[in-house]
Amino acid sequence: MQSAQAAGWAVDGMEFSEDAAAIARSQGLNVVVGPLESTQPPKQQYDIVTAWMVLEHMHDPVTILERIKTWLKPDGWLAFSVPDFDAIDRKLFGARWYALQVPGHMTHFNKHGLQQVLAAAGWSMELIYWQQNPNNLFQSIRYWALDRKLHRLARLMEDIIQGRRFAKLHKRLAKWLALFRQSGRVTVWARPNPR
Repeated sequence: MQSAQAAGWAVDGMEFSEDAAAIARSQGLNVVVGPLESTQPPKQQYDIVTAWMVLEHMHDPVTILERIKTWLKPDGWLAFSVPDFDAIDRKLFGARWYALQVPGHMTHFNKHGLQQVLAAAGWSMELIYWQQNPNNLFQSIRYWALDRKLHRLARLMEDIIQGRRFAKLHKRLAKWLALFRQSGRVTVWARPNPR
């Protein structure tokens, strides 16, 4: 929000956590608290709504996407990110896949599923890209190592994630995983279908 505001945008935020909202407000940001499902609609329509790692936490993503659509100007955009269920680390690690995060993640998406959910809610996917971020893989390895009491390996994974070791490896792997659509995290840009 601060970056968008610094670039000249008028910004509003929504946060489920009162503590997180209080921190944002202390930095001069307008943030309302409450669940997306029942928060009052905005007074004006937006050019863009963003939702970073939100949709997978929703009980009913179609209804949420329909609701968000009413918050946008007719030519507005939705940009959001979610974990990618088709990621190789999910296939390799199964129940130890970092982004599984049950019960917090109620829905898991792959590209096809995202297209279906968006279409059902009256949206068109304009762009999808895989983020240059290998941390789902490193966290999954860390979970696996902790289960097997391989504490040195788990600490190494944490050091890599935090950038304390093997920063070049982290950066190169991030690019390769994104290039081959295996980073485990996608960002989607969508527009409402004509009304």
